[in-house]
Amino acid sequence: MNNKVGKNAEYTNRNLVRQNSSDVSDGIRRVLKKFYVNDDGTLRYESSPSPLFNSEIEDGRVVVTHKPSVRIKDRKSFTKLSGLASLTNTTTRFADYHYKRVLPLDKDELEKVNKVGTVDYWDVNSSYNFYAKTYESVAAQNQFIPENILPSFYATYASAVYDQENVQPLNTLNGNFSSELTEGFMSVFDEDDENAKSRFMKYFEDYAQSLRNIILSNNNFPEMFRNLDSAYNTYVFTESSLPLFTSEAVRGELFPMSNKVSFSTDKNTAFSNILQELKIERELVREIAGTQEDQVISLGRSIGKYTPSPSGPPEEANLYSTANAKVWDVKEWITEKLFNNDPTGIEIGQKEDPQTGADLSIQKLFTKMILSAKVNKLSKNRLRTLKEMMDGKAAYSEAVMYKIEKFDYPNETATASTDPIATFYIPNSSKLDVCNFVDTQVKYGKRYKYTISSYDLVIGSEYSYPSVNTSTKQNDPALKIKVDYEPSIKIIETKIANIEEAVVVDHPPMAPGISFVPYRDINNKVLINLNSSTGDRPLLPVPLDNSDVEKFELIKKSQRRIDDKIRFKSDDISAIFEVYRTTEKPRSYQDFAGKKHAELSTGELSTAAAFRDDITPNTDYYYSLRVRDVHGNVSNPSVVYKIKMEDLEDGPHFLDVDVVDFEEINAADAGKEVVKAMRRYVQILPTVPQGLLNVKESDLLDVNTVDGVTSVVLGVADESLWNKKFKIRFTSKKTGRKVDLDVKFVVEHKLKQT
Repeated sequence: MNNKVGKNAEYTNRNLVRQNSSDVSDGIRRVLKKFYVNDDGTLRYESSPSPLFNSEIEDGRVVVTHKPSVRIKDRKSFTKLSGLASLTNTTTRFADYHYKRVLPLDKDELEKVNKVGTVDYWDVNSSYNFYAKTYESVAAQNQFIPENILPSFYATYASAVYDQENVQPLNTLNGNFSSELTEGFMSVFDEDDENAKSRFMKYFEDYAQSLRNIILSNNNFPEMFRNLDSAYNTYVFTESSLPLFTSEAVRGELFPMSNKVSFSTDKNTAFSNILQELKIERELVREIAGTQEDQVISLGRSIGKYTPSPSGPPEEANLYSTANAKVWDVKEWITEKLFNNDPTGIEIGQKEDPQTGADLSIQKLFTKMILSAKVNKLSKNRLRTLKEMMDGKAAYSEAVMYKIEKFDYPNETATASTDPIATFYIPNSSKLDVCNFVDTQVKYGKRYKYTISSYDLVIGSEYSYPSVNTSTKQNDPALKIKVDYEPSIKIIETKIANIEEAVVVDHPPMAPGISFVPYRDINNKVLINLNSSTGDRPLLPVPLDNSDVEKFELIKKSQRRIDDKIRFKSDDISAIFEVYRTTEKPRSYQDFAGKKHAELSTGELSTAAAFRDDITPNTDYYYSLRVRDVHGNVSNPSVVYKIKMEDLEDGPHFLDVDVVDFEEINAADAGKEVVKAMRRYVQILPTVPQGLLNVKESDLLDVNTVDGVTSVVLGVADESLWNKKFKIRFTSKKTGRKVDLDVKFVVEHKLKQT
């Protein structure tokens, strides 16, 4: 555990954590100081010894004696031991489920944690894969359409690969949806087809059209939607379906959009391996997902937390809290409930081999016997001794299963329901290093919350004190407490991660490319050509309208950015070009706020547009333009162009176009000169062949001395660069402005005086 990087978590029975004098229900452990305390958020085992008693833990008993410093050679010593004996509850069984875990950290936090070791993390990636117009609009405009009836990656895969018939009502909308692409879309999961996204876009359009037709033609559609919603709100995955969370998870990109939740899994899988070896892991999932817990216990828990620090790595601390936890008893499950639970929700995985009633009964009986033997062996090897438990050693634990719950995220006017939209149960396995859960049943721009819970197998202990014996040995009284001690194997539900505000939106576009073209013999108009740009860059967003701020914040949440930038990428159709214009010299982009001059629609059919603008000759105009995509996402504004139609009396008019540099304008206003040193970035030197002495051309082949030589020829290359003119152009990445340097290389012969 020391080599794992994550949030250290520690759990124990609430009645073993002392907050006041009566918290610890076990009187013996309370007096002997063998309990836990909340030490500023950390669960610490009380290490200070009792001031009155010594204790020794032997096999099956606890022996308590007075410390020599308080030994009394009369009846008072017996009185003190008798008082301790009276605290011994001989009718109650106590439990100790103290165990430790390393919980996954938010990946964004993890990048700031300065530690070395195996990384445990969780992450969420909201992906907008392609634009399915009808599908998006139908889902977004009809809020009563529940997410659970939208195309599901897992239901589609189950039909295509596992040939499961129980998912057909969802995949066909109760027989109301069919598409000529259905068969092909189902089979693509068995193929490696790079063109699948574009080929099956129509599948989702047909699906959406079927939803629309149901709404328009079927008055009973609300009940139909509710029935499908409730029937497909729980998914249970078997061990055979684990590739869906590893190698096959990438196939979720065949869907228009998705939220992918990834998290590190527990590497302890001894019990999980037993279940998978016996092919009964689905039975445990059925027990936990489909039945009520056996009991609820109160846990004290200490969870690590990281507080961001502006000056370095985040500060580490622990937070203590109490919570009720659902618990299932493994022994009771094996002896009384195994094979007695029906499937819960929609089970995803390979079909079980059919068996006759007699064969099945015999198989179940042998499976129970083998499982009991293997679990007994596991508990024997992993069980703490009585002394180890009394010394505060943590019990063995492993995560046997995970639960992912999906919720509506509360907005400003309404709180989210406490009931999840959907629930997914995933078994843990040694084959599952990182679980990649892909949720394709999401709506564009809607925010969701996900919680991840772990079902931890804990080999804890139950014990009791059936009898107490006070020794009457002269001058050395002792209290001998018998202890009945046995393993207690429980599965405890604990929450390990909360994922807030997962939302799918596409990337905002790059700023457009622009050119200004004058008209012949027309001095009061100019043609502005606009083209969508391609690119993919993280940039600081530049809002021009009040609504831009909210849009950029939503995009930042979707991209899970931890800096102030967002990712701009040209992955969508340009819908509108926006033209901002002013005649006042701008000193920042904010000077264009509220000065939108025109909007040019592309009709979602073109990536370019042209605009004829009216201008007044001999007037300075400042333009900045941006593009809005089909989802209303806006690009950053383009560089600022200054144009002026020069119309002089003694000559033809001409258009003067320049690029505005805010830094230069502000510096000029402040009376400063803008100077940018280029020595660090630019060095212009001749190549080695161009700089070597050309002995032949310098007439130095037969000379014995260079005394008196006043000129030489440099360069042995076929073509010399000397005494020729070159043009070197520098282009600003920020503004696009260009600077040309005319350069001529010459040789200067300097004579050294000796």
